Amino acid sequence: MKSWKNAVFVLFFLFLIISVKLSDSLRCEKISTALCQNLGYNSTLMPNFMGHENQKDADVALRSYEPFLNHKCSKNIRLFICSVFVPMCSEHVPEPIQACRALCEQVKNDCSDSLKKLGLDWPQELNCSSFPEPPTELCMQQPEDNEIVHGNYFNPEDIDNLNVHNCPPNTTPFGHKCVPLCKQDQQDFRKSEAETFEIWVAVWSIICLMFTIFALITFMIQPKRFRWPARPILYLTSCGFVTCTIYLIRWIEGPYTCAGVSLLEKPAESLSCVGISLILLFCDLAYSLWWCIFCFVWFLSAMKEWSTEAIEKISTRLHTTVWIFSAIPMFYILMSNNININYLSGFCEVKT
Repeated sequence: MKSWKNAVFVLFFLFLIISVKLSDSLRCEKISTALCQNLGYNSTLMPNFMGHENQKDADVALRSYEPFLNHKCSKNIRLFICSVFVPMCSEHVPEPIQACRALCEQVKNDCSDSLKKLGLDWPQELNCSSFPEPPTELCMQQPEDNEIVHGNYFNPEDIDNLNVHNCPPNTTPFGHKCVPLCKQDQQDFRKSEAETFEIWVAVWSIICLMFTIFALITFMIQPKRFRWPARPILYLTSCGFVTCTIYLIRWIEGPYTCAGVSLLEKPAESLSCVGISLILLFCDLAYSLWWCIFCFVWFLSAMKEWSTEAIEKISTRLHTTVWIFSAIPMFYILMSNNININYLSGFCEVKT
């Protein structure tokens, strides 16, 4: 019994360390792409506007634009291309900052003659109509001539001086930055869908909580009724109790994807949201494994005529198997950053 408890303690200790490390690492990151160095900003945020999940993938795609960049048909060509593949990141803004439409059109006009001479068309993925316009959205505008310093084509103003009262749509001023509003209808879900989900969560959470509490109270009053091979019922009930409690709190307190008035842009912005998703994953896996163990020990008892004492002798191995195999996927999920946000349910969830 002591050995499996120690194993569980060690697994959760490692889980805590990795969670803290993950929450610190998945924010603004230093630009490592050589083609986009010394542009006036040195931090970026992935995924970018081309869908690349990391700078390595962005750098590979950016190589196809290297002749375009080296041509220097526009003084702002490198700034514009890099803003698409390696967008600027600031801790004061909850999302990457891309180039404005005016910057795109200025670069396109500067390079149109050069592209025609080379027999090339303006890249379709850089369609200027897809870029934002101020003041409806925050973006990088083309720099003035007096902003060009030592060959760098962009020297953005200190982001601390950002006028947060001109925040983009669906965001609100909060402190010294713009944060997304925490409301489900901005995520294109119908009001009826959200209401149906809320009712569904409330009804089944309460029903599940009633049954699990009854089983746990029964165990506390008459623990002998849950000896092996019936003991897995206790662990099945415990997993169900934790799961339905989390969903009931979600129904009472609101989505876990909200932090006050702000809406999470990335799961790593909230350690609690990531932690809850991993707890739910752990309980689901443990629940499934305990069902298998339950069937296995009843097979030993009914078919092989094992006594309660004989099953108890292997109970430590059963515990170790269930808890360790339930915890292993959590570490994989953390290391692979395989978590996304479900805005309808209000949970951080493991990607399927």
